[in-house]
Amino acid sequence: MGQDIARAAGAQIFNSHMVLEGGAFYVDGQGTLVTTESCLLHPNRNPHMNRAEIEAELRRMLGVEKIIWLPGNPDEVETNGHVDGIASFIAPGKMLFQTASPVQGDYFHVMRENRRALELATDAAGRHFELLDLPSPIISERYGSERYCDCYANYILVNGAVISTAFGVEQDQAAREVFAQAFPARRVELLPIPALSIGGGSIHCSTQQQPAVTAH
Repeated sequence: MGQDIARAAGAQIFNSHMVLEGGAFYVDGQGTLVTTESCLLHPNRNPHMNRAEIEAELRRMLGVEKIIWLPGNPDEVETNGHVDGIASFIAPGKMLFQTASPVQGDYFHVMRENRRALELATDAAGRHFELLDLPSPIISERYGSERYCDCYANYILVNGAVISTAFGVEQDQAAREVFAQAFPARRVELLPIPALSIGGGSIHCSTQQQPAVTAH
């Protein structure tokens, strides 16, 4: 499908043998990439590549200069801690960060370590990050799924809007306000998507941007 979309869009195709899902990294467009150790260094992806080789391939394929490694979330078994459930670029030097509540136990401590890593990091231009925190939804209904995805950070940007998840809890409104602050020129839409969440993923996991199709 990727090959067909690229051809229809008139986009040049580049190939790599490294396993790399769309939710495993974010870039800022100015030479900085952020990813997680729990995901990209997991042996179920590229056991033939070490950390230096993975970094070299990311630089070759994506043209980045600085790679920031967050701890990730080794307890999350569905994606091994994709960064799209943790942090994302709002703009160069600015990031949205998915916080956790102390009532969420180990997850709270995991996310605290990820935030600390971001606070200590600098981007390709030497800037420290300005972090804007997303609240953590406190939910009780998981529809019988042990891997239910309960975060707002797994969102997508579309033409004129930002779309994330609605859980029907009081934190929804706070998340809406944070998204409005992060993307003031976009309409904010929170959608109930339990059919996706029960599988361990969310909106960003099940979508991906593509190049604009040329007129032919």
